[in-house]
Amino acid sequence: MRLSGIIGSALLTPALLLSVWAQAAAPSEFVAARIYNLSEAQVRAVAVGDFNGDGKPDLVVPYYANPGQVAVLLGNGDGTFKQPIVSGNAGSEPDAIAVGDFNGDGKLDVVVADFGRNGVNGTVTLMLGNGDGTFQPGMSYSAGLNPLGVVTGDFNNDGHLDVAVLDSSNASGSGNVIIYLGNGKGSLTLAPSLTSSEFPSAIATGDFNGDGNLEPHHRQQ
Repeated sequence: MRLSGIIGSALLTPALLLSVWAQAAAPSEFVAARIYNLSEAQVRAVAVGDFNGDGKPDLVVPYYANPGQVAVLLGNGDGTFKQPIVSGNAGSEPDAIAVGDFNGDGKLDVVVADFGRNGVNGTVTLMLGNGDGTFQPGMSYSAGLNPLGVVTGDFNNDGHLDVAVLDSSNASGSGNVIIYLGNGKGSLTLAPSLTSSEFPSAIATGDFNGDGNLEPHHRQQ
């Protein structure tokens, strides 16, 4: 079975207020937004998954200006969420996140792209889930100069979840799509990179030519 990371990204305010709209009784209406004050950091991405196995959707966000942290807000099943549970080791300035089960234990894990600044290259960090809304210390991999997007999928049809990272700028001024192949045991191996266009800004995955294989696709600014 192929899994694809679904990312909803937004640059939230420095006060880091996460707004959630719950659907009202009428299908076309929403009740007033609930605001969750997470920290003094910025959040640039959010993803959805069931991180404690209770069948209710939860939220996961990386803290951009609070190095090394990922927060999970466990869902109550009624459109509200509990206070964030914070885990560490997610890079210095993470700005993209995707979800999947990388070790086949039935617990959701996350991959986080760290943009990298001040001469420090970016990374992608795989953090295995404990099944209770927390994550184990992550394993980080080099991801070019400035990675700003990440998706998951089975890109080599071996039944294991892989990762594609969008590096927005390489040494020649173009972008790269960097592929990491998963082994189904919770670790990744670097595969050949794909050169993308100049200044790419977003990435998604799908079967774009109908051959039954997943391909990453990027968007330019």
